[in-house]
Amino acid sequence: MKKIITLLWLAVLTSGLQAQKAQMLFYGVIEEGVLMDPSGDVAVKPGKSRPIKDVKVLVYAAGELVSSNVSKETGFYGVLLKSGGNYDVIFEKDGYFSRKYELNCKNLEHPADGSALKCPLDIDLFKAVEHAELKEMSKKPYGICSVNRYEIQWNKEAMRKNKVKFYELAQPLYLQNEK
Repeated sequence: MKKIITLLWLAVLTSGLQAQKAQMLFYGVIEEGVLMDPSGDVAVKPGKSRPIKDVKVLVYAAGELVSSNVSKETGFYGVLLKSGGNYDVIFEKDGYFSRKYELNCKNLEHPADGSALKCPLDIDLFKAVEHAELKEMSKKPYGICSVNRYEIQWNKEAMRKNKVKFYELAQPLYLQNEK
């Protein structure tokens, strides 16, 4: 009888642990992009970014849509990503270039306090202009992140290169459209 009770208790405990997969909260504010010089130090066009509401936040795993929501009036977005998977998180809104992030959560573990791992990232979306290469760039990952246990590691060099390339292509077009 003790063996049966012990086995049942272990089964319940194990199922409870499986139900509590580690999660990462990917969140931040989505704002309208303001062009800066590629170093990010000086605004090319003086301006202030403003929050963008109703941006679709689409989460894909293995090419399949697993969740979606929209940014709030304040531009705030948030998605929970479970451990064990790779995710593409895409931000899109009509009239803007989309932005895609790859997040590898295969090795994600709970922080010591058992909460979701927090991954804050503010997103800039830029108004769309006619340019084939910029449209292609918006379909490719802008940022790539991997999680090792409970440490978040962004490929900062790739993000910097993407930012510089986008600005080099976009800056003349945006300045031309202002005239």
